[in-house]
Amino acid sequence: MKRCAAHPLRYLTALTLLLSAAHLAFADSEAETRAKLSQLKTRLQQVEKQLSEIRGLHGGVLQKLRNAEKHIGDIQNRSRELRKQQQQLNERLQQFAVERSSIHSRLDQQRELIGRQVRLAYQLGRQSKLKLLLNQQNPAQLTRTLTWYDYFNRARTDLVGAWLNDLASLERVERDTAITRDSLKTAEQALLKQQAQLEQQVAARRQVIAKLDANHKTAEAKRARWQREERELQALLRTLLEEIADLQMPDNQSQPFAQRKRQMQWPVAGPRLNAFGGARSGSGQRWDGIRIAAKAGAGVKAIHSGRVVFSDWLKGSGLLMILDHGNGYMSLYANNESLLHTTGDWVETGQLIATVGNSGGRQDSGLYFEIRRNGDPVDPVIWCARG
Repeated sequence: MKRCAAHPLRYLTALTLLLSAAHLAFADSEAETRAKLSQLKTRLQQVEKQLSEIRGLHGGVLQKLRNAEKHIGDIQNRSRELRKQQQQLNERLQQFAVERSSIHSRLDQQRELIGRQVRLAYQLGRQSKLKLLLNQQNPAQLTRTLTWYDYFNRARTDLVGAWLNDLASLERVERDTAITRDSLKTAEQALLKQQAQLEQQVAARRQVIAKLDANHKTAEAKRARWQREERELQALLRTLLEEIADLQMPDNQSQPFAQRKRQMQWPVAGPRLNAFGGARSGSGQRWDGIRIAAKAGAGVKAIHSGRVVFSDWLKGSGLLMILDHGNGYMSLYANNESLLHTTGDWVETGQLIATVGNSGGRQDSGLYFEIRRNGDPVDPVIWCARG
């Protein structure tokens, strides 16, 4: 019997050890993933520096464009946070107003009740408890008088206590309201400052784009520029593929990317301006992705869960975000106004990752969107739902 009873214990011990080992293995893989992501950031910085040196970005027109567009993105992010703070402060002020109104209502009721008790006490002739007792002839009446008198005093004490508590609450609400209004005023001033800086950066960007356009007047110059941009994007993708080849993907993915054909939502709503594989006018090249027209500031959503492996400015692509979805699949979101995540972040399907813009030197706002498998472009229409 003892021998048989020992089996469950051994099983439980073995299971505990197995779970512990699995937990440690998961922790090790997560730590290894974080280490590789840190190395990836360093590697990407080195690649960006090399590209900058090759194309003479430092101090050049493109460097000024990059600086202006990154500043615009940073300002938009800070402005978005300030507007969110403003909304929260206004909601808090509304809550304080409701609380203040409720307290005033209770104080009015308490004031009326206390007034009634004062008048009643006056009508009793301000008789002491002893005098009231001595004036009673009937024992039953005496008991009722004692009970009523004690109740009257307790009620009066409770009313005064409630009155004082509500006065203290009102003072607190008024103090918190004043503090919140000061915070709101500070946020509004900061937002005005950000808007002024934004106008300066937009003006600087406009001047830089004018210089770029002047340097690429001919079709041949434009074609050469597009070809250089394509080569640099390809170089970046090759680097990413090498660095993320063995990155660990979280186990909480609901469905692999490859199984979601025609199920994914487009990253932003809007008309598609080109067909995948169609000729790019005047460039001698073909479209590797699809450009979607959308208003500046519109939210860009991840088409599938994945890891952010690039979140920075790239020539031609502007503010670019690249997500790794595992098994060689990546999605690219270019020409953004601002980027909401950094390299290494994990994002879920449908999560906001950027806002639509015209970075990369474009005149019109919109999102340029690609899907790649092992570095090769594939038609997004195959993967995203119709509509």
